[in-house]
Amino acid sequence: MTLSLLWEEYRSAHPDGYGCSRFCDLYRRWAGRLTPVMRQYHVAGERVFVDYAGTTLPVIDGDTGEVRQAQLFVAAPGALSLTLCRGELEPESV
Repeated sequence: MTLSLLWEEYRSAHPDGYGCSRFCDLYRRWAGRLTPVMRQYHVAGERVFVDYAGTTLPVIDGDTGEVRQAQLFVAAPGALSLTLCRGELEPESV
């Protein structure tokens, strides 16, 4: 979500509301007062955090040119500076 998209959503709900520059100024002032923190205490290597991208990505076979869809998963082991990505091709339809 970008600030511009957020303003567009706001403006569609409030047609006579703030213009983009004023909205962005007020938003940044409001966001500056937040202190978002998500501390999670655990032993290194004890947990892994996984996220699923939700949409599929096209994967093209370099030899045949066949296009198949893949699902993307991203994992970050807790307390380590690593990010792992894995694509899983969807099963071919019969």
